Amino acid sequence: TMAFGSYNEITFNPVLKLNDGRLNPFSDPQIREAMNWAVDRNYIVQEIFGGLAATKLLPLVSAFPDYARYIDVVRALEAKYAYNLDKAKEVISQRMTELGAKLGADGKWTYEGKPITLVFVIRVEDERQIIGDYVSNQLEALGFVVDRQYKTRTEASPIWIQSDPAEGLWHVYTGGGLTNFVKRG
Repeated sequence: TMAFGSYNEITFNPVLKLNDGRLNPFSDPQIREAMNWAVDRNYIVQEIFGGLAATKLLPLVSAFPDYARYIDVVRALEAKYAYNLDKAKEVISQRMTELGAKLGADGKWTYEGKPITLVFVIRVEDERQIIGDYVSNQLEALGFVVDRQYKTRTEASPIWIQSDPAEGLWHVYTGGGLTNFVKRG
């Protein structure tokens, strides 16, 4: 197949209520938004891809006309969501507290007396494993316990695509895709 490029993404399970009563932090739109500040895209580009990638915040491809057409909006959003772990911690702490969670003396979030453990399905076939480990480290720095589940595509698909999100089998997934056409206008 011919492809213009590939991309990696972090997919969140946004389901509001997990069947077993566990708190799903990513059901909160402000926590999902704060993850933009928690992930240093420039670090990923430089350290994981050796500078041979480009940061991506929006679904627009930077080499295509729509990116240039809306460059003023794009640049404003890129500036707004630039890496800022302190801001991410601030927003997540406020929202987690409002959701009824407590930050323990050990720096870990609990809900109804139990640690909040995020299940992160991490693909192992390519750079997504390293990206998944990096994002897991960031989530741990934000006070979450992370259950890193390393899976191939065949192992991961039944979990993140075919399961009922309310089952809570996953909270985060290292997704990816291809841009298999060039949009000219």
